[in-house]
Amino acid sequence: MDAISRKGERYSIKTISEPGVTTGVFYGIGEKDNKEIIEKKFEYVIVVQIFRDYRPKRILELTWDQFLKYKKWHSTMRAWNISVTRDLIGEAKIIVDNT
Repeated sequence: MDAISRKGERYSIKTISEPGVTTGVFYGIGEKDNKEIIEKKFEYVIVVQIFRDYRPKRILELTWDQFLKYKKWHSTMRAWNISVTRDLIGEAKIIVDNT
């Protein structure tokens, strides 16, 4: 968790610099083969994509359920990450889009 709203909603914030499309990892969300119910760690994920010159390219907001749908296992880091795909962009709330 990186931020808390005035309403108490928890946010995890990840930045992706161009040309990348994958976030850093989310620790503490459980192991890949663990079938237990995952404790909700945050309400929203904010993904900030930036151009090479550090200008904002896109800012997306995902709900916890959207995060669970799109998370992918990073075997080296033993944690989860998200890749920004067309499907994800289509479902996410778009805060900024300078593409």
